[in-house]
Amino acid sequence: MNSDDKSTTPLSIDIQSILADILRNWWAISLCALAGLCFALTFLTFFPQYTYTSSAVFVITSGIDSDTLNTSTVRDANTVAETVTNILNSETIKNLVAKESEGLQYTAEAEYIEDANIITFSVTSNSARDAFKAIKLILANNDIVLGDIMSDVRLMSLESPSVANGYNEKNLIITCSVEAFLLFGIGCTAIIVLFSIMRNTIKNQTDARHKIDAQILGTIPWIEHKKKDEQDVYDVPVLGIGKNNRWLKESYRITVTKILGHMQRRHQKRVFITSVLPNEGKSVATLNLAATAASLGYKTLIIDGDFRNPTLGKILNVPDSFKEEFKKTIETGKLNIDKLYKSEKLPLYGLLYQGKSIGSSNVLNNGNFEKILHEAAKQFDFVFIDCGPVALVSDIEKFCSLCDCSVLLAAQDVSSVYAINDAIDELDKERKLIGCIYKETRKNEKKTGTGYYSEEYYGAKVDR
Repeated sequence: MNSDDKSTTPLSIDIQSILADILRNWWAISLCALAGLCFALTFLTFFPQYTYTSSAVFVITSGIDSDTLNTSTVRDANTVAETVTNILNSETIKNLVAKESEGLQYTAEAEYIEDANIITFSVTSNSARDAFKAIKLILANNDIVLGDIMSDVRLMSLESPSVANGYNEKNLIITCSVEAFLLFGIGCTAIIVLFSIMRNTIKNQTDARHKIDAQILGTIPWIEHKKKDEQDVYDVPVLGIGKNNRWLKESYRITVTKILGHMQRRHQKRVFITSVLPNEGKSVATLNLAATAASLGYKTLIIDGDFRNPTLGKILNVPDSFKEEFKKTIETGKLNIDKLYKSEKLPLYGLLYQGKSIGSSNVLNNGNFEKILHEAAKQFDFVFIDCGPVALVSDIEKFCSLCDCSVLLAAQDVSSVYAINDAIDELDKERKLIGCIYKETRKNEKKTGTGYYSEEYYGAKVDR
C-alpha cells in the first residue's frame, strides 16, 4: 500500500483535540507559570527596578465668575479621568516635557472624584527627581491638558507635588510577578496548542477515513463508565455493554460482521488484533470483539498473545487455575478445551494469563504456539488473538505467518498518521490485513449511527 497520499493530507484543526491536550498538560502549564513567577521574583531581587511616584491634588473650580464648578461641563468621572490620562501620556505633552527636560521618561495618570470635584495627577519615573520634575512640567502646561475637555475650569492646589520619599517596590514586584506568571502560562499553552495542531494524529472519523491507508472496519464509540449495578448483556465484566448501551453493542456487531464476513469468504479462522502503541484499548477491544462473535452463535476462542504484557487474565480476573493451564498449554503445545476459561452465557472460551512477562521468542519459535493455533482452528469457529503493539514488539512477522489475517486498532489522537500507515504496511506485507478499527477516546459533540440502534430508526429517536 502507498501511504504517502493519505499521510500527507493537510493538517486539520480539531478544537476538542486541542482542549483535550491542554487539559492533559495542565501540570506543564502550571509549572511554566510558576517558573515565570520564580524568574520574576529572582530577577527583581538581584536586579531591582525601582520606580518613584510624585502626585498633586487639585480642586476643579469654575474659571468664569463663581468658585463653583458648572457640573454640566463634567458629566462622567470615569470619562474625565480616562481622557486626562490619555492627554498626560500623549505625544504632545511628552514632547513639551522632553524639550525642557532632555528626554525625561515617565508615565502619568489622572484620577477624578466627581462628588468632591477633586482631580489627582500622578507621575511615575525611574527616579524620585525625574518624577518630581515631570509633574512640575506637566502642571506648568495644565491649560493644554484641560483645555480640550474642560475649557471653563481652573485648578486650585490642595496638595503641591513633592519629591517621592520611597520607591514603589511592592507594587512593582506584584505587577511584574503576575505578568510573568500569566506570560509564561500563556506561552506554554500556545506551544501546546501549536504541537497539538502539528501532531498529525487521527482526530475524528473524517480523519480516519481520509488519512488511514486501509479499510475502516468500524468505529468503537466512547462511552461513560457504567454503574456498578448495571449488568452486561454478555457475561464479560469489562465490556461495558449494558442494557442501555445499544449504540456500543451495534458498533461492535457491525465491526465483527465485517471481520467474520471477510474470514468466511476466505475460509479463515485465526485473526490477531494489534495497535501501534500500548494503552490504546487493544485488549478490551479484542475481548469485546470475541464476545460479540460468540453472541452471534459462533464458538469463539480468545488467546492472550501479548506475552510481554498479558492483561486479559487481569481484566477478567481469572482464577490461578487458568494461569497454570496457560503455562501448561504453552509448554506442551496441547490445547485442552475442558480446562479453558468459559463464559457462562456465551460460547466464548479463553486461553488467558495474568502475571509476569513470558519470553515471547521461546513461545513463538519452539513450535508449540503454532500447534495450539492449529488445534484451535479445528475446535473453534473463530480464534481471536490479542497481540502486542506493533511499535514495541518484534513478533509481528511471526504472528502474520501463524495467523490467517490481522486487524489494526487506531485510537483517536494517540498515534501519528505516519506511524499508523507504517504499521499498516508492515502488517500487509503478506496481504493479511483486513483493515483498521477506529476507537474514540473522548466524548464527541455529535454522533450519528447506522442500523437498528442508530439515533433515528424509522423516524423515531432511540434513547441511549
